[in-house]
Amino acid sequence: MKNLTLALGLIFSLQTFAADTTLICNDQNSHSVYQLLVAQDLSAVKLVTVLRDSSVLAVGSRNLQIEEGESSPELMTYAGRLNQGLQVALLLNSQKAVNMRSSEILEVSAYFQLQKGGILSGNTVLLCSRNN
Repeated sequence: MKNLTLALGLIFSLQTFAADTTLICNDQNSHSVYQLLVAQDLSAVKLVTVLRDSSVLAVGSRNLQIEEGESSPELMTYAGRLNQGLQVALLLNSQKAVNMRSSEILEVSAYFQLQKGGILSGNTVLLCSRNN
């Protein structure tokens, strides 16, 4: 029974992970590399730092939720907070992200606070490709 429970848990975990679209992204303004996980229902993305430098955006990972009023079918906005409590927003074509071929590139605009209480004055472009 214990083995069955473990096996079912593993299968469920793999199915949940497999439902996400995984992209690898290079930051055009720094030396950081990110993994972008787009939820199958497009309601959220997770930005995970794979290789980091000293930039504000490159610290840790973050879960970002869709901003309904700020999004359209062509350009969706996801927002959340960085590990230091600074705000971050990503703008991307999520529909294209989940239907990309491995040879395609998706541009993701990232905006973030450089200091608490400030505006989203930091920005960069992430060039992303599908990680098969």
